[in-house]
Amino acid sequence: MNNKIILHLIGIVLIALIGFGCDDYSEEDYGYSELESAACQIMQDSLVIELNLTEIAGYDSTWIDSNIYSNIGAISDSLIFDILSVITQDSCYLIETIDVSDSTAYFNLSVIEDGSYAFFFNHDISFELVNASGQIVTGIPGSHTLDAIAASAYYYTDPKENRSLEFCIMTSLQYELSHGNYLAHINKSEAVLETAIKTVILKAL
Repeated sequence: MNNKIILHLIGIVLIALIGFGCDDYSEEDYGYSELESAACQIMQDSLVIELNLTEIAGYDSTWIDSNIYSNIGAISDSLIFDILSVITQDSCYLIETIDVSDSTAYFNLSVIEDGSYAFFFNHDISFELVNASGQIVTGIPGSHTLDAIAASAYYYTDPKENRSLEFCIMTSLQYELSHGNYLAHINKSEAVLETAIKTVILKAL
């Protein structure tokens, strides 16, 4: 998301806080679903599970470009071994990609049971899942207005006591998934290239 949009979001937040007060400025005012509200609550929790992603070509120099999708099983095994794996549960993951040279990063996703799952990210990113057969799984993107995104704003304090304005949901997708492992692919925009990504995965009822 470009800087003009981010500044616009901050402007909406400030106007709302001045005009209505913090207590009146709620997610419900902007049509947030229970699932989205739950994701925001989890994302604002100080407890996160950290994943420090690295280049998958570091495991095998041939795992690049189209060869990635033909080696899903071996790649997933390597990522699981290095604990670069996410389980579909009500937790917040902080995904660091500072050891990745470009905008693309991968991690393993383990689905415990069949069902519909919603993925929420606090930044504007491109995301896709690839199944064990190397096929991209189609997800349904969420639709969030600027006002709704602004309504999810909160202040985050990192372990070094640095405080910053964050937004709970900038990107969201919903998938119908079967039990098993998937290769998750994140492609970060230039604006957030060196920024950690928070993600929450919830099972949709």
